[in-house]
Order: sequence, then structure tokens, then C-alpha cells
Amino acid sequence: MKVLRVVTLLFFALTSLLVFVKLFIYSQHEGMFDPRGGEAEGRRLLPAPARELGSFFSLQGSSNTICPSIRSSDWVEFDFPPHPRKPAGNETSIWVGVMVNDEVEMLRLLLEMYSKTVTGVVVVQSRHTLSNRRKNLSITRDDIRFAPFRDFFYLVSIDGRAEGFQYWENEALQRCAIGNVGFKKLPIQDSDAVLVTDVDEIVKPEVLAKMSSSIRHNQAVTFCLTWHFSHFGRVLESGCKTVRGLVSGSFLKNMLQYNTNAVRNVAANPNNKHAEEISVGSGPGRTCERAGNIVGWHCSWCFGSAEEYGNKMKSFAHSEMSPSASNPDLIRDMMCQGKWVTGGVHGMELDCSIPPIQLPDYFHAWKKNCSKGSP
Repeated sequence: MKVLRVVTLLFFALTSLLVFVKLFIYSQHEGMFDPRGGEAEGRRLLPAPARELGSFFSLQGSSNTICPSIRSSDWVEFDFPPHPRKPAGNETSIWVGVMVNDEVEMLRLLLEMYSKTVTGVVVVQSRHTLSNRRKNLSITRDDIRFAPFRDFFYLVSIDGRAEGFQYWENEALQRCAIGNVGFKKLPIQDSDAVLVTDVDEIVKPEVLAKMSSSIRHNQAVTFCLTWHFSHFGRVLESGCKTVRGLVSGSFLKNMLQYNTNAVRNVAANPNNKHAEEISVGSGPGRTCERAGNIVGWHCSWCFGSAEEYGNKMKSFAHSEMSPSASNPDLIRDMMCQGKWVTGGVHGMELDCSIPPIQLPDYFHAWKKNCSKGSP
């Protein structure tokens, strides 16, 4: 009996040691990109066998919290600013993470909105769409449109598909890369705030700064964003779209182990009992009477052309919309009249113009593509 007990103890000790050694090797390989000083590493290409997203840091729970692993044949590329913005010192630094397909103009709008508020924005793009189609990488830090934002714009490009492919698993894999590949290389402090959203979800900078300065370790903040449709003058009567995704740096690192897909879903995950949900905002209401009190913007289909509509339908995780991509009449009805795929007007307020800033011409291009009599 004593021999069996000794053998059992030795087994657990050796297993723990092996896990520790693997974690140590992994952390040494990863390194850290530190904007506080030293020469930045800039662009670097690493073979994917060096990083298994989720091998060590998967949460147990529903599929919306687990990080799938990148396949061994895939790769990761970093393009970080050579002269990055300094962290906020004794104040709370705000870090933002988003994943993009080819929404260049929406990304530019997001970066402009956050340009005076955040310390860094990690952007993840992939050579595969969420629907598993091969595509070219459309985002580069060299793009002249991103020139004003290069000191806080961190780009991560992957060639990743989830094992046992499913649309939503691909989304989880790409969102997880924000943390396991991007945030892990940045000096995020326990007292910092971390926001994870989609590229078409923008929290009002003043609201983001206020909530970030007061967030506690065990809190997860959700924002009720004004929900627009095909342009920023068309708002859903239902009020707003709830977006989850602001946690403290300590919660990201210690509780979630850099799992940024779990940041997105932490308050909604019934298996996670560690977070107290704080809700902010209630939307503009049916007649936009509360337009001045909005906390942010969610613009699902703010594209300038029918081609971009179709591309999103074929690319994102809502696979039920893919067949609609080849229906030009349906796309025109969506863009020009606010009609949803299943028919009918999608509860719009056409006269509610509450854009986040003076919008670039791109966000008005839909007017030129719509027939006479459209809103």
C-alpha cells in the first residue's frame, strides 16, 4: 500500500514538473514586446509549431470560451510599431483587441475614435475567412490610411483554421489570437483595462475611459451600443446591441489566461462564476430621444458597395446568410431600404443621424449605389 502511494505521488510530481517545463519553454520562446523601452522588434515571422493556441490556456466550458489550436502547418506574423506609444504610467492603460476580415475603412474609423484614449489596439487578420475560404490579407500597417495611428496599432496575421472546422470555432480561434498571440507580447498591467470587440463595434471613447478607470478585478463590463444597419443614420428601433468585453488586466491574465474569446463571452458564460457584470447604456429608444446619451456604435453593414455586402455574407460565421450573397436584389434592399434577409423592414429609424464623428466619404457611398426614392 505504501509503495502504491509513493508511486502515485511520484507520478503526479513528474507530471507537474513536465507541465511546468513546457510552460517555461513556451514563455521563453514567446518573449515580450515592451513599449516602455529598448528597440522594438518590428515585423517578425514565426513558424506555427512554436505556438499552439489553447494547448495550455483553454478554459473548460461551453464552446464560446475555449481556444481552438492552430494547426501545425500554419504560421503567425507580427507587425508591431517600431516606436510605440508609451503606457499610461500610474494611470490605467487601455488595450483594445479586434479581429477583421477586410473592413479597412471600419478599422480606420475605430482607430481614429480610440486614437486619444487607448495605449494599444491589437488587430488580428487571417488568410482564411470564418467560413474557411482562402483570402488575401487586406490590412497592412504601411497603408497610408493608417499613418496617424501607427504608434498604437499592433497587427497580427495568422494562417489559421480550427481543427474539426466549424464557422464559430474559426471565429473563436481568430479572437483567441488577440490574446494568446498579441496581448501576451505587451506589458499589460493588472490595473489596466482590456476591451475585446468586433471591428464594427466602437465604444464611445469618453465612456470607455470612465469605465476603464474604475473597473475592478472581478468585473466584466457590457456596453449597450446603438445598433445601426447599413449606415450611421439608420438605427434599430429595438434600441441597442449588447457587447461584452471590458475586463481588468489582472482578470485577463490570471483568471482567463489571456483567453480573449472568453473576455468576449465572460459575463454570458454560465460556467464562469468569477465575474460581476456591469451594464452601461440603454440605447437611443424608438425616436432617438436619448441620442445624446449613447455609449457607442455597432454598425453591422456599413459598407459602401453591394460587393462588400456579398463578401461579408460569404465570409463571416453566420453561414445561413451565405446563399444570399448571390442575390443582388436582396442586397440592394438591405443597403437601400433597410430590409433584412428574411424580408420586411428591420425596425429602422431613418431620421436618426448620430454618427460618432464627421464620417469619411466611404460611409456615404451607399447613397450613390441606391436607386431614386431610397432613404
